Amino acid sequence: MRSTPVEPGFGLPTTGVVGLLHANKALKVAATIILLAGLIGGGLYTYSRTTSSQTLTANKTTLHTAKATLGDITLYADGTGTIMPAEESSFGFNASGQVSEIYVQVGERVKAGQVLAQLDDTEENIALAEAQAAMNKLTSTAAVATAKQTLGVAQTSTATEKRRLNT
Repeated sequence: MRSTPVEPGFGLPTTGVVGLLHANKALKVAATIILLAGLIGGGLYTYSRTTSSQTLTANKTTLHTAKATLGDITLYADGTGTIMPAEESSFGFNASGQVSEIYVQVGERVKAGQVLAQLDDTEENIALAEAQAAMNKLTSTAAVATAKQTLGVAQTSTATEKRRLNT
């Protein structure tokens, strides 16, 4: 049996678009270029539509409206930092010591001159009693008489010494 040579395009379809593409090389190149141009054009069109709609959305200002009503407004704040008082006052005792009584509560309104607290004055009361006793002892009738007698003796001694020096 004899074999006959087969042509290069033997067995490929010869009808329809596929057949045409196999039949002519120039037609293949043209179809590829048209297909690529269509894909690139479609991509550019889609890209331009997407970016222009985003630009329009970014430039658009949303306006919100609501009906005005009366009521309380509650605001909450959260954060860290240093809180500074709007007004600051300081007070204190003229002496140091132990607080014995407190006459006001935290947050209570007070008036100028109002006594807020009292220091323990037990030691001061003892010192006052001792000083009064010493003063009473020095100003008693017996102490005054003794002082007068001592003064009289001193005056007599002074006069005697003056006379002796003048002679």
